[in-house]
Amino acid sequence: MFFGPNGSGGKQEYTYTSYSDYPDQASYNAPFFFASEYDWKKGLLLKSTDYKNQSNSYLPVKRVINEYDFHSSDTTKRISRGVVLGKLYDNNMGDSLSILYQLQVASYDVLAEAFNLSRDTTITYDAIAGTPILQVTNTYNFSPKNFQLKRKQSKDSKGDQLAQNFKYSLDYGATNVNNNSGLSIWNLQNKNIISAPIESLVTKIKGSTEYILYGNINAYRNDLPLINTIYSLEEKGTTPLSSYQYSSVDGSNNFILFNSYKPYVVQSRYTSKGKFSELRKNDDHKIVYLWDYNGELAVASVTGADSASVAYSSFEADGKGNWSYAGVPASDPTSPTGTKYYSLGSGAITKSGLLTGSDYIVTYWRKDGSGSPLVNGATGTVVVAKNGWTLFRHQLSGITSVTVNGSGYIDELRLHPATADMLTNTYNPLIGVSSSCDASNRINYYEYDALGRLSLIKDQDKNILKKFCYNFQGQQEDCSN
Repeated sequence: MFFGPNGSGGKQEYTYTSYSDYPDQASYNAPFFFASEYDWKKGLLLKSTDYKNQSNSYLPVKRVINEYDFHSSDTTKRISRGVVLGKLYDNNMGDSLSILYQLQVASYDVLAEAFNLSRDTTITYDAIAGTPILQVTNTYNFSPKNFQLKRKQSKDSKGDQLAQNFKYSLDYGATNVNNNSGLSIWNLQNKNIISAPIESLVTKIKGSTEYILYGNINAYRNDLPLINTIYSLEEKGTTPLSSYQYSSVDGSNNFILFNSYKPYVVQSRYTSKGKFSELRKNDDHKIVYLWDYNGELAVASVTGADSASVAYSSFEADGKGNWSYAGVPASDPTSPTGTKYYSLGSGAITKSGLLTGSDYIVTYWRKDGSGSPLVNGATGTVVVAKNGWTLFRHQLSGITSVTVNGSGYIDELRLHPATADMLTNTYNPLIGVSSSCDASNRINYYEYDALGRLSLIKDQDKNILKKFCYNFQGQQEDCSN
């Protein structure tokens, strides 16, 4: 593959396994049964090399060499037998009709086996001389239980070595005999969730000794296959691996982890679709996510709040973002975020369940000349006016609920504690984000071309911040459109 006119920008070369490396086992005699094929061994990348063009000569910049392990001699190999019946005709009887001479039977194999990348070597070359300056080799060991990566070990030409180690649900002897924490592992096994790492540990190898750098453990809920707590371990490379104990399930079905692990993230609430709606870090710092567009896309993230104290809607999709209202949003392409707004003439918007000891911020954009919105009976403070809409802000204290009524068309309605920050998004479904609004209600807009590729990013005054241009390799760059 060449880059630039006549390869002036360099080139890339790729080498793959092919039919000549693994030919089919075919029969060329009657009854001509199907070939036993090795298609999974073909088309695997063996080597890739990046070159730069220097004075019309190509010098290597980087080369990657791959090796594979085929499990052809163990229980991972599968052979299905097939049978072919063939008729043999004799056409030398002197007439136009063929006469059955005999029946032949032959068998063939339909083969399949597991395989994985066992080693890759990356060689980096000097940009001037084109000579090797660094080589990094990764070796991979995969578990025979689920064919997932069990250990990756890296070694560079300077002698530095790092390793990553993984454990999965099938690596534990969990049961469902009681409701202890081991039940969460059994549930993963029972639901065939066998590729999600439970434990990961990174180590550094010095001489013949392996030392711990850091690790993570994902602890799941007992009732659903969702992460409940993420534990973190940070060492300074001074604790030998020999003193470490990998997580396990004991005889009482308890999930046991090494005593140096500390809770890092607690994902305490999820949506009905398994999206996390609230998580808490070990410093008690909370993050809330609100989802819309059939519960698939995150429309708001709030730091420093819990899910009961926030609400948001741009009135774009099916969700209401913790607000309650009966009216139906209407379309307006000038809406600050998205393409819809809500008319307060169709009904009030409310939110209850707030704590009286907190101060709250409510903001919204009102279309100019459409009316006078009220929040808990009061008008808001004007923040800024843009493109025919005005941003209002209310600060509320000692309340347990919020009511937005009065009159007017509003958009981008937000509620959060005064100490929290809210970020919001709207979307063009199946394309991408259409707008994003930061904690200060500054809006960016995103536009896409006919192929769904990002083309423009604009600020809230519709000034272009970034422009993206696309062309095929070899074509002249053109950003005029």
